[in-house]
Amino acid sequence: MIGSMHANGHSMVASLVFAVAAHAAIAQTRSPRIALVIPGPSDCVIDGLTRPAMLESDIDPASVSQFCYSELNDVPRLMQRVVAARPNVLLIFASAAVVRAARQANPTMPIVFADVPDPVKEGLAQSLARPGMNMTGIVNNSDVLLGKRVEIIREALPQVARLAVLGNLDNEGQRNYLRTVQEAARVLQIQPTVYEVRSRQQLAPTFAAMERDRMQAVLLMPDAWFFPHRVEVVALAATHRIPLVSGNVAYAELGGLLTYGANLSVMAKAAWGYVHKILDGTNAGDLPATQPLEFDYILNLKTARELGVNISPLSTMRATRVIE
Repeated sequence: MIGSMHANGHSMVASLVFAVAAHAAIAQTRSPRIALVIPGPSDCVIDGLTRPAMLESDIDPASVSQFCYSELNDVPRLMQRVVAARPNVLLIFASAAVVRAARQANPTMPIVFADVPDPVKEGLAQSLARPGMNMTGIVNNSDVLLGKRVEIIREALPQVARLAVLGNLDNEGQRNYLRTVQEAARVLQIQPTVYEVRSRQQLAPTFAAMERDRMQAVLLMPDAWFFPHRVEVVALAATHRIPLVSGNVAYAELGGLLTYGANLSVMAKAAWGYVHKILDGTNAGDLPATQPLEFDYILNLKTARELGVNISPLSTMRATRVIE
């Protein structure tokens, strides 16, 4: 037993020495390698949201390699490429499933996550104050925000009685999100109807079905899968004259009617700040995970005019940004 205790003690000391040495090596790296993983087409480039935040955090874009996925089926193969690049830090946006895949591919790789739901519930952190697991990042309270989006629909478009809910219930978390939407809609006397899509090819016929069913608005469920197809989603909503409600500013800028969600520019800056601290030698798991403090409520009045819908004056006053 004593021998076992000595063996365990030597193992613990060795692990501690290895961890300290690893973080010291990161701190001393003159040319750090950073991997950025986001939803998007395979040829995607660092976008206008990510680059300014990167520069503000003193991150050299030349040190960043970007990896993108359009479908969750792409992720295991993508992670093989990420691990082969041997990054000092990995930054992942918008998907808890991708964070888990990255940790499975290389448990020792420091990871920063951003725009993901409750990391404790998702198994990505032991606690928000001290995440451990060599990971940290910024949370997006999707359940709370979904309920708020339904409230915003009622306030901005009081005539809405039939709400389409667009999502893929095969994806993790979607059924819980749906229950949140259904409960919020019930309280506000709105009838929600679920429209499931599992591939890009299903988007067009699904929006056509919404029009046939006389849906008065469509709420996009939180799902990183939609983001690579955002141009088509917004265009289909316009073609079928159905107001689109989302949680990402990109949809509003493309023509979506209403957006309510965490300010992604602030979130991106905080995420790159984590990357900077880790490169300076801080253990990722020692950095507290944080929740967003700034939110966007965006109204696209240009789209409202094109659709012929009236936005309540109260909503226009409350909006943090109005697109004319």
